Amino acid sequence: MKLVEWIKTKRPKGKKSIYVYTALVIVAVFSMVALNANGQGDSEDTDIMYTLTRGDIEIAISGNGTIFSAESQELDPDDFEAEVKKINFSEGDTVKKGDIIYELESDDLTAEWTKAKIAYDNASLEYRTSSGDVEDLTVRAPMTGTIEEMDLEIGQTLSQGETVVKVWDKSEIYVKTPINLLNEGKIKVGQAASVTFPSSFFTTSGVVAKVDGTPSSDGSGGLFQYVYVAVDNPGGFMEGDTARVEIYAGYETIRGITEGTVEYKDAEILESPGKATVVKLYKQEKDAVNAGEIIAVLESDSLVVSQMSKNVDLQEAKIELDELSEKMEGLSVKAGSDGILAGSDVSVGNTVGVNTSDGNSYSNNTGVLGQIISFDKRMTIAVDELDINEVEIGQHAEITVDAAPDEKFSGQVVKISEIGDVQSGVATYDVTISVPYSKLVKEGMSADAEILLDSAENVILLPIEAATEMRGKIMVTVYDEDARAGEEKSLVPVETGLMDERYYEIVEGLEEGDQVVMTGLSASDVSTDERPAGMMPGMGGGSGTGTRQRP
Repeated sequence: MKLVEWIKTKRPKGKKSIYVYTALVIVAVFSMVALNANGQGDSEDTDIMYTLTRGDIEIAISGNGTIFSAESQELDPDDFEAEVKKINFSEGDTVKKGDIIYELESDDLTAEWTKAKIAYDNASLEYRTSSGDVEDLTVRAPMTGTIEEMDLEIGQTLSQGETVVKVWDKSEIYVKTPINLLNEGKIKVGQAASVTFPSSFFTTSGVVAKVDGTPSSDGSGGLFQYVYVAVDNPGGFMEGDTARVEIYAGYETIRGITEGTVEYKDAEILESPGKATVVKLYKQEKDAVNAGEIIAVLESDSLVVSQMSKNVDLQEAKIELDELSEKMEGLSVKAGSDGILAGSDVSVGNTVGVNTSDGNSYSNNTGVLGQIISFDKRMTIAVDELDINEVEIGQHAEITVDAAPDEKFSGQVVKISEIGDVQSGVATYDVTISVPYSKLVKEGMSADAEILLDSAENVILLPIEAATEMRGKIMVTVYDEDARAGEEKSLVPVETGLMDERYYEIVEGLEEGDQVVMTGLSASDVSTDERPAGMMPGMGGGSGTGTRQRP
């Protein structure tokens, strides 16, 4: 059997056998050169020819790792204890974000939250009251009207509850008139009325604004009810003036038992919210004011300090309530994202979570509620420091899992570690690769990944065994059967591109269909500074499938 035929029968089928195969070829080549030099063989038997063809070449980094989920959510409560009341999903079920997986119940937690809510409401009320007191230090007119009472001086000290100012709205007055109770039910709000002021004999119209529902006694056994008639004040009538009232109740005119008394429709007295000092005065008694207009400014350090203290109390109560509210929300165990329920091992009535009732924390059935794992998976491979700079985010990767060796999954590089793991002086870097969702791929499975660095299609491929490195150049022995005798073989320099375990990409120097010698040069053509261009080291983490050739 000729050596070429023996080599063809021994050509490896997989990547892991490449190094052994190449070594056998090199040993065979040198053996044949030695035999030829000693005259123990002829040239026809020792020259192995190869016709160049086109093909594809890929440069990749490969490695292995373990499948893990891109995201996961632990479902067990870690800061309260509860009882499982309802289970809505089972192990392996697909869930969507917001789905309620479990419904829990905790009497202790509910009691704590209720107590905290009451404390927060009380603190909020006290803070609002305190803030209102501070706001009231700026004395504003409660309505549009006239200042009837105000006796203030700059520097004056006021006690809590002491009158600051009294403002009346005199634009409209009420005439409060007693009506015999025998007319009860006849008089209604909105009925027209006539009002006459005896002091000036001035008569004007009015409207029933209010009917007092509680009867009053005149002291002699007679009963009456007060009716309030609203009248526009032309400006001359004061509180306490009297007037006669006639009310038109349908076809009947009802008169007051006695004359009515004038009251201002709106009157309000403003008091000091606490011990305070008058620091500014903008108005005086009898001045007209508009609603909201500043009348005076008071100052009180004690009220300001009290407001700050109440605010601190409120914030502390809010923090406590927020923490317990978050725990209460945890009683409805929800999926934080779309995914799969995994690790569920619980039954209705089981107690889960953490008990802290005695001041010490201890867990109940830790992890039994399981977790939500994302559909998307990840794996991490270690890449050698010599190759890590060739890896980039977004590069395509082909993944296979041991559990489904015939299936290939398409992923990409999503993370490259900046920190290396140094072992025996050699650093490797973790490269994380995305793995698309498949029912065949589960968390914890062993997987292999191949990251495609570069590729070339339909290029001329030269077997590594046909190349020799000479003074930094790649040389190839080309065979020309049409040449003159003794000149059939010629040494040609070539420019190469990519290189994998078996082939060079020929960029320049050879053509498709050229015949090259596989067994090396004859002894007379080889000088001492020439060496066969053997297989270059594989690239990175695991077994590299190729490299870029650098001239």
